[in-house]
Amino acid sequence: MTATATDLDHRVTELQQALVQGEFELHLQPRIDLASDRCTAAEALLRWQHPTLGRLLPAEFIPLATRAGLMEALTRVAIRDAVDIAARWTVAGRPLGIAVNLSPADLRDATLPDYVAGQLRDGGLAPERLTLEASEADVMADPAAVLPVLAALRTAGVQLALDDFGTDRSSLAWLAQLPFVELKLDRSFVGPLARDPDRQRVARAAIDLARQFDLQSVAVGVEDRASLELLRRMGAGSAQGFLIAPPMPEDQFDFFVRNSRWGRPAAAPADATALARPA
Repeated sequence: MTATATDLDHRVTELQQALVQGEFELHLQPRIDLASDRCTAAEALLRWQHPTLGRLLPAEFIPLATRAGLMEALTRVAIRDAVDIAARWTVAGRPLGIAVNLSPADLRDATLPDYVAGQLRDGGLAPERLTLEASEADVMADPAAVLPVLAALRTAGVQLALDDFGTDRSSLAWLAQLPFVELKLDRSFVGPLARDPDRQRVARAAIDLARQFDLQSVAVGVEDRASLELLRRMGAGSAQGFLIAPPMPEDQFDFFVRNSRWGRPAAAPADATALARPA
């Protein structure tokens, strides 16, 4: 059944109230460095703790937020909370990086760099601990238009990642000009990597391209050990995916880092997903 205008108005009002009442939280998906086999960072992903519907995933509220013009507000919540989390890690002696996704609207928000700089300053977090990710399709839709915001963020010391690489037709000329430091290989060809020679060739080419542009390569959506080892041999820098751990609340992430083989060495080998659960 198609939602009525009244239904949409109600849902937008709920979303606005959720922003005011702090109903959003970040779940964290670990990322490992393939040279050390240790967790060095996490991607922060928003979840809406709806008072009646329970936990909602981004696919259930991002389209609404985009339609209602609330994406910039959601991103700022994510950045604020991500800086707070990473600052706590630093105080605890675990100076890990944290990444937050940007929307198309964020890429054209000239006030975003000042907001980010203020959050980093207030939180006492080193700028290089924060990575902001923009999808290839969003950036390449109009790279000249988004370059000023990206350049200002990079000047502030923030790391920038080109996400979902391989899903759009990037211009290599623009790739050289845009201030990215990471290239994230899209899960659509990382997931089935071990059983698909064609995707292996694409992944190897993308990793080589990243190296040519002096970018770190990050493989997203790693789901099996064979694919992880292939990526390691290809020279990928980092990896994330369900093989390592799914996104999880902050307390579970802290447990993961303290106990899993990807964090501090565990007392005995154990499945990474099982270790994502609190004791």
